[in-house]
Parts: sequence; C-alpha cells; structure tokens
Amino acid sequence: MTVEAVVQQVALVSDAPGWLQALVASLPRSLRKADTVSTADLVLVDGEGQWPQRLSASLAQGARKLVLVEPGYADPAAVRSVIDAANAVAADCTIVEALPDNPALEGFRNLLATGFDEMVIYASGPISLEGMALMHLRLLRALNCKTLQFDKPASVTQAFVVDGSAKLGTADMRLRLSGSLAPDPARLSVAAYSGGSTAHLEWSAGAEADPIKVSLADSSGLRLLPAIHEGGHRQGLRTILRGQCHGIGTGTLRDLADDIAMARTIIDAP
Repeated sequence: MTVEAVVQQVALVSDAPGWLQALVASLPRSLRKADTVSTADLVLVDGEGQWPQRLSASLAQGARKLVLVEPGYADPAAVRSVIDAANAVAADCTIVEALPDNPALEGFRNLLATGFDEMVIYASGPISLEGMALMHLRLLRALNCKTLQFDKPASVTQAFVVDGSAKLGTADMRLRLSGSLAPDPARLSVAAYSGGSTAHLEWSAGAEADPIKVSLADSSGLRLLPAIHEGGHRQGLRTILRGQCHGIGTGTLRDLADDIAMARTIIDAP
C-alpha cells in the first residue's frame, strides 16, 4: 500500500471550516474527519484572524502534527508564545500558503536565476497593511531572497511604499514593495528587471483553479510560461501527506515569526 493510500484522520480547526473541508475533499486520497483534535493524525488550523490562539488550543488538546493554512499577520508576542508551547511538547508545525507553495513559482525562480537586479512587488486587497507587507515577505522567502534590508517606509492609512535590497544567490537586488487597501480579493504582481528583460508574475486569491501567470519579455519577444493548474494549498498538503514534513518541529513557524516582525517594522506599527 502506498503512502497516498493510507487513511488518515484529519481535524479542522476554524471558525468557518467550509473552505478547509473543500480543500481536503479535493485531494485524491483517503481522508477521514476525526471526531476530536486529540484523535487526529493531522490537524489543519485556519490562519485567518487569531490563529495563534487556535494553534495553542489545538496543542493543549493533544495535537502533535499541525498544518497552519494561510496564516495572516498576528501579534508577534502571541506568535512567539505558541512557538514556545509547540516546542515544549515536541510538536511538528508546518505551513501551507496559496502563493509561496504554488508550483508555478518554480518557473519564476528559474527566470530570476538568469540574472535580474531589480524587483517591484505590488499587492492590494481587504487586509491590513501589515498583512500585505507579510505577503510580500513570504513571497520573497519563497523566491530564496536573503539578507533583506529596507529603508524607512512611506506609509499612510490606506497604502505603503518601501524601498530595500536583498541577495538573490550572490547577486544584489534592489526592491520596491508597495500595497494598498481595496475591497476586492487580494492580488499581487511582481516585475523583475535586468537590462532589456522583464520577468512578470500575477497572482490573485480566491480561485486556485485560475493559474498564476508568469511571463518573460526580452529582445526575442514575449514568452508565457506554461500554466500549472494546481494551487498552492493542494500542492503543500500533498507534500505533507506524503510524509515529507515529518520531524520538522517549529522551524517554519520561526521563519514566519521573523517575517511577521519584519512586516511590523516595514509598516512602522506601534
């Protein structure tokens, strides 16, 4: 029997679990809803709103293998506290996100590896400015950008702009991050520049069946990379269900905590 065929008991922890139920139901494997968190093989925790409290409560109920799905910005102290709680019971906590886990990012990473020295990222949506800054940072982490540094931001109630720099491999890259509040579902676009070439990525939330658009424009014209009809949530959960995150501990949560702290600094939140 393959790992994909093994039946697992899954618990969903959310104030509105319908979308998590649909996500689990879309996976081509045998999953069963657990009666309680304590009897579940895997606990999916909704990352909307007060997710540190949900994660903490799940740990208190005996959960030891948890997946935080689409975490948003949260109070940094609450995040550090739940990491300490997970470490205390040796729990494995990993993260699944629609954009960073999307398989289409591989094509964009490959384009960036050919040599780009400037990247401009813009996001909009009905989330806080801290949440938008976090979205930028999670993407930069997924693109393997290191040593992030940012200037003092220009931010107002409805929008922000901040310039900075990063290392991509051994190359230096200039960054500009910006975001604005909007009533529509979250959207994000990336443009990377180098000489006469422009690599572009477009992503929108709320419809994973609509693939990420990745393109390259250079002296040869415009080339669209093949669309990948697989969302980041499904891709991330497939990896977890194959057992590839066993023994992960809280490393991914600590990375998230670092990104949350930097998002707070970027927006200059009190």
